[in-house]
Amino acid sequence: MKILKCLAWVIGINKYMYYPDLHAAVNDATEFADKLEQLGYSVVRSIDDGHNQEGTYKHVLEKQQIFLDKILEDKVDVALVYFAGHGLMINKEDCLILSDTDSCKDGIVKARGNSINLNELCKDMNANGDQMNLLIMDACRVKAENDRGWAGNDGFGSYTKLPFQSFFAFSTSPETRASDGSIHSPYTQLLLDKVMEKDLPIESLFKSIRYELRKTGRKQIGQELTSLVYPYSFNYGQLEDGASLNYSENALADGKYLSTNGAFLKCLELFKSYNYYKQIDAIDMFHQEFKQMSEDDKFVIGRNILQAAVGGCWKCEEELTYSKLKLYNNKGNNAVLDGILYEMYFNSNNEFRNQKVKGIGFLSQIDKLSLFDEFENSFKNIRKVLSKYRET
Repeated sequence: MKILKCLAWVIGINKYMYYPDLHAAVNDATEFADKLEQLGYSVVRSIDDGHNQEGTYKHVLEKQQIFLDKILEDKVDVALVYFAGHGLMINKEDCLILSDTDSCKDGIVKARGNSINLNELCKDMNANGDQMNLLIMDACRVKAENDRGWAGNDGFGSYTKLPFQSFFAFSTSPETRASDGSIHSPYTQLLLDKVMEKDLPIESLFKSIRYELRKTGRKQIGQELTSLVYPYSFNYGQLEDGASLNYSENALADGKYLSTNGAFLKCLELFKSYNYYKQIDAIDMFHQEFKQMSEDDKFVIGRNILQAAVGGCWKCEEELTYSKLKLYNNKGNNAVLDGILYEMYFNSNNEFRNQKVKGIGFLSQIDKLSLFDEFENSFKNIRKVLSKYRET
């Protein structure tokens, strides 16, 4: 079975300068990005939690360029864009509204100038490769005051041109609203519930979402446009082919791991300094920033924590304890502990260490962690990964 190279750009915006704030867009984008990484996607994130500038035009434009460059450089098979926020139709052009996009009342040209034009985005994606393009838009398609969108009479999504081998999913039909939510929007919640289902064709997935939304009595009806000629399922069996750890290939072979998260990059730089004091600073920074990092980022940091502990950094040794590691638990999973366990047995090229366990001096201490229910999944997964190496 061929493992597809999949790339995603995930955008979630709650805070707006000129449009109503949203409640669930950041949660939607964050959890969907995590799911995609579990499925093997490399993910570029533009997530504005209200405490940073990730949702502003300047920063989103930088992430868009990173995304487009990776399509070209990595020769991906699938490129996906997910957006949770406000959508707007400006002069018959569908646009994604960013944190600082101007109000149309103050100037149509200005508003269009600092938003993301869907037609131009699709054109750029196609220019950089011949991959399958997937766009998922959780945004309103009519003028709305408190939900997901601001649009004219024709509705957001009405004028986007569908390129060859593309699939567009809109959370609602033209001239209707898409509900926000307190934790997740109803649309994205259903997407999160179903995206991991094995061998579920993408068309069937979104048809099922539409059916479930309709059962709730909502007027919101999802709509899809497709020009796909090849079948696609998010989970096509790749999770059963090899490691049961749901991290990207780049994180498993972390010697060349790349991230777009600035805090992660700074932490990694401090860890790689091989200076105890800087590694202590790295731990302190990680404690402050880990909630904003991807699961892949936290997995790689876990690997570096073990490396630094083996090198004698006392604060990294302290991280190998229940009281510290339990802080990183996320819905039964612990990416940091996963990284620590994986580093013990696999090198930076994702090669088995072949009887040379890294951090063997901590083996007894780490093994005691398996007694805690909170860490059950981490130990179950690493045992499964190691099962093929029983002879060694």
